[in-house]
Amino acid sequence: MSKAEENDLPGKAWDIRVDQLMRKANASQQVARDFVILEWLLKGDTVPFTAFVIQGHSPSVEIIRYVALMMNPAKGTDEIVPYALEVSSRGRKGRRPDPEIEVRGKLTAQYVERLMKEGKSYDEALFEVAEVLGEGFDSDIPRDTTEKDYKRYKSKP
Repeated sequence: MSKAEENDLPGKAWDIRVDQLMRKANASQQVARDFVILEWLLKGDTVPFTAFVIQGHSPSVEIIRYVALMMNPAKGTDEIVPYALEVSSRGRKGRRPDPEIEVRGKLTAQYVERLMKEGKSYDEALFEVAEVLGEGFDSDIPRDTTEKDYKRYKSKP
């Protein structure tokens, strides 16, 4: 083998597999990479996905959907998605922040602010918002929870 041909050899196993598919199956690089990504994901390995994306590869919609299913597998999909991806902490202590809580808190603060601009007192606004938010639940949202959300997320003057 000539020196030029040696330098053309892919170095990683997934690159070798892509090269094989392109040569033997006459597949495009895009199709070959997607095939290899899926092949490895089905075996629980995300490295080719990461490597190809870092190199600028845009996986097909099917690959993106499969990764989404791995992140949030639905019940009964064990055969289709044999491995799940789970979020884990990397050096951070305690539980991870819940973005839903922040969104609800900000909405609560905005609602209280709007009612006060309409002329309601602070206590009336808090009570009304707590009452409205509690309608969709089995129990009432405590007024103090509404007040904490308001104080944390109110608009800064």
